Amino acid sequence: MRRELLTLVILMVACTLFAQKEVTRGPFLTNGFGDNWFVSIGFGGNVYAGENDSELGFGDRIATALDISAGKWLTPSMGLRLQYAGINAKGKAPANSMFADNNGNEEFNIMNLHADYMFNIHNAFLGYRADRTWELIPFLGFGWAQATKSGIDNKSNELAASAGLLNKFRISDAVDFNLELRGMIANQRLDGVEGGTRAEGMASATVGFSYKFGKRTFEPEKERVVPDYSPYTARISDLEKQINDEKIQKKAILDELNQERSKAPETLTKVEYLSYPLSVYFALGSSKVPHEDLFNLNNYAEIIKKSGKVFKILGSPDKLTGNPNSNKKLSEDRANAVYEALVYKFGVNPKQLEIVEKQDAGKNPDNTIIGRAVIFE
Repeated sequence: MRRELLTLVILMVACTLFAQKEVTRGPFLTNGFGDNWFVSIGFGGNVYAGENDSELGFGDRIATALDISAGKWLTPSMGLRLQYAGINAKGKAPANSMFADNNGNEEFNIMNLHADYMFNIHNAFLGYRADRTWELIPFLGFGWAQATKSGIDNKSNELAASAGLLNKFRISDAVDFNLELRGMIANQRLDGVEGGTRAEGMASATVGFSYKFGKRTFEPEKERVVPDYSPYTARISDLEKQINDEKIQKKAILDELNQERSKAPETLTKVEYLSYPLSVYFALGSSKVPHEDLFNLNNYAEIIKKSGKVFKILGSPDKLTGNPNSNKKLSEDRANAVYEALVYKFGVNPKQLEIVEKQDAGKNPDNTIIGRAVIFE
């Protein structure tokens, strides 16, 4: 029998694996609160395992089992549910114990209310597929167990843990057929008999149906396309740098402007130096600068020094007297006399003065004036 059952399970798993066509891998979008809910009901048998129950035949220990569940799948592979399991339990106990008759035959009502964590192996490891025919779902739970019997006021209440396998077979989008195998373990006081092992439990097998409501499927998350903002951020960075540079430049200009504004006003004086031909008249046959012309030379010397320019000195004799040789010598002496007066008497830089030879008679600026030295730029 066990070999046949194992062969059947292997065939079901193989058929499921080969039947996969299109599966979806996570991650998945989170559905709304009202989606992926289900309610289940199942009927079957309970077999209680207490201190003395082994004295009773296995078939005589089978009692009616009822499962009522409500839960929600949070993801294709993870779910939560709340389940009521129980109705009856049978066994063997000392005569006249809490739930036993005079012959030690024990029968009582049992209830196990527990919350379960469910893990869908197929969806977790083989990928999600909404129309998969068979899904294997192990679960673990914890809750409360109570044993009672009609006509007896005493009740037994204990914490209980449960574990099992849920085999889900798809009938339609909304309906599944379930085969559930479950075990419960609680304190050995649950059946009203103390002694022996510290714990006892109950095995259950039920078949039933589940109805799913709300949205019944899961949608994979769409691939997120991360936009490339680097060109925009680079441009923004360049603009920010440009703005910052302009601010620095503007501040520098404003600082310079404020510095200029804070300065005391300056009075600018534009000095323009004017030069004009100056004639120094000598006595006939003399090269001594007349005393009355020294005042004019002094004034002109200041103009020469401030201008920074070079002035020419031309000596000239009286053309109506003397011979050419003596007149040339007299012309040179008169030019030297004016030169020496400007340099040694009035402090003109010698580099600003140049003595030139006498001009030809036809080229003299003023042939009607005799006995003079002319200074011009």
